[in-house]
Amino acid sequence: MDWSFLSTQKISQVYYRHFLDRCFFCQIKSPQLICKNCLNGFFFNEQHCQACKLPTSKPINLCGECQKKPPQYNQLLSPLVYQGHTKTLITGLKFSSKYQNTQVLCHLLVQALQDHYQANSKPWPQALIPVPSHINRVRQRGFCHMTLLSRNLLAQLAIDLPLSSKLLVKKLDTAPQHDLNKSQRHKLKPKNFHCPSGVPSHVALFDDVITTGSTIDACITKLKEAGATKVDVWSLARTPAKGDESN
Repeated sequence: MDWSFLSTQKISQVYYRHFLDRCFFCQIKSPQLICKNCLNGFFFNEQHCQACKLPTSKPINLCGECQKKPPQYNQLLSPLVYQGHTKTLITGLKFSSKYQNTQVLCHLLVQALQDHYQANSKPWPQALIPVPSHINRVRQRGFCHMTLLSRNLLAQLAIDLPLSSKLLVKKLDTAPQHDLNKSQRHKLKPKNFHCPSGVPSHVALFDDVITTGSTIDACITKLKEAGATKVDVWSLARTPAKGDESN
């Protein structure tokens, strides 16, 4: 039994029962999880490359990178820019064990997913596969943040979508992404990952933040080798273009 997850669930239940009908951030009375004022602290990814969702100053069909190398995935959904509240929430979860942050992060992603799939009558994937961390990284942190995010996301979506975290594993303990520069990130190889068994034909690959897309690309290569024919990528946020990271 996953006692760590049960304790995390209990913490979240107590937290939200206590702050019911209050804004997650400022605690003022609010019918929404995030009040209108605090919502201004998020940067929504409204102008971007249509393929990789790289934030841009104006909407474009394909950025330079996507023109040179079209993405392997069928579609990518990333509603937020990795700035402001989004960056604070994600770093707080990963490096300060602020488990309650999963609730508000997934809340914003759920809205984008429902708008995309339900409003457009598109078929949901057959499985949700989080981008894996190496077991050494999980032990060092004390928990797997992507597992926590995935479980919270599925609970809020309330659809019949299995969490299949064992279908993709990370074999090599590489340096953390935030310690790598762009060139080093691009050197990440599919051999770092492994699919122990076959995977469904249509899957969703879930990551917290997408920067260069090299990790996603390596994972998709392995998923397609294992039987996936359609991969949708879901992420909480996309990093801003270089030179636009001041916030």
